[in-house]
Amino acid sequence: MSPYVKNDTRMIQPVYSEARSFWNAFERATNGLNDAVGLNAFRVLLKGKAGEDWWMYSKIEDLPTLKTRFCNQFICQTPLQMIERLRNAKRSKGMSAEVWGDVITSLCDAAHVTDPQMRYQYFLTGLRNKECKAAVQTTMVNDIPLQGETPKKSSNEDNVMQQMMDLMQQAQNFMVA
Repeated sequence: MSPYVKNDTRMIQPVYSEARSFWNAFERATNGLNDAVGLNAFRVLLKGKAGEDWWMYSKIEDLPTLKTRFCNQFICQTPLQMIERLRNAKRSKGMSAEVWGDVITSLCDAAHVTDPQMRYQYFLTGLRNKECKAAVQTTMVNDIPLQGETPKKSSNEDNVMQQMMDLMQQAQNFMVA
């Protein structure tokens, strides 16, 4: 691939990012290139098993065919296909948790999944590392306030805290006396 094409394609987000943004950037970067160079640039930019498998099993010989098939596969999806894509999403090896969270967020937004607990479950099920998954599952997720929600202390929690303070005061008084 020529250095000119490499420089243009460096600014393009990988395929596992939002599909429409990827395609728009790819189209701008490869505008005016011949089909062979454009297809080679696309193949180089593929990331993840789903994209590589799709490319391997597709016979694409020109850019208009690539556009049609890419849009049909990744952009123009029914709500049921979007949910299925969300359900089958897996975190790639080496992908940071922040990037994985962004991927799940964009997939949930595209599938119109607004329930925060469902989003969290999709995030959790896509994790591959057992230790990471166990650590996330055992953290006290309910203690993290949702956006726009004010943290509330229960009266039971206040009572326990008051009892602990009283016991500490009694122990301190006992040590002084």
